[in-house]
Amino acid sequence: MEALKKGVHPRVGRDTDEARADEEDDEDEDEETGVDSATQALSCSQRAAAQARAELVERLNTIPIVIEGLNRVCTSLASLFDAKFGELVVASNTVAPDVYRRFFIVISAEESVLQMATKPTLDALEAFVAAPTPRNASVLVEIPAVHELLTYEKVDVCRWILNRGKMVLDSLIKGPEPTKLPDRGIEKPGATDQLLLWLAQDQRAAKISKIET
Repeated sequence: MEALKKGVHPRVGRDTDEARADEEDDEDEDEETGVDSATQALSCSQRAAAQARAELVERLNTIPIVIEGLNRVCTSLASLFDAKFGELVVASNTVAPDVYRRFFIVISAEESVLQMATKPTLDALEAFVAAPTPRNASVLVEIPAVHELLTYEKVDVCRWILNRGKMVLDSLIKGPEPTKLPDRGIEKPGATDQLLLWLAQDQRAAKISKIET
């Protein structure tokens, strides 16, 4: 997970200024080699188009892997991801609301799960899963990503977060011994790693799209 973050986060953090700087560097190189402005513009456009195509193919190839991994831990999570970030969504150029992106970023980050693995937070989740009433939902304001999502999705997602949080809390208390999730089996590694990688690719593609427009 840590090695993946180091490889992914710089790509996520790449902003418009950096992208423009790269384009200017390419232009300087073309000027030094005597390439005229028309050829230079065409070359930059071709490189951008080729990069966009390659990243689109990579994203589409990764989506089934992410969905398969999420299905192993929570089918509702997989269905939610497919509905908001699946192949059909990408093909239609539909942009999911930020609430979904923030939610998946939170659950795919190990440090975010650790922040949720506190007794008060887990108590609030447990109360909501047992009785998903508006009153119990209001208590989840301490977990912004979950609270924002409640108006959209099912209790099963909260149940998965509750089980995941309990597993992390138990491991912190008892040590590294693996803990079996109730009625859900043991979470297999790789699902959240693939999710984080896909989100990084998706965010970078969105930034490139904004630059081109």
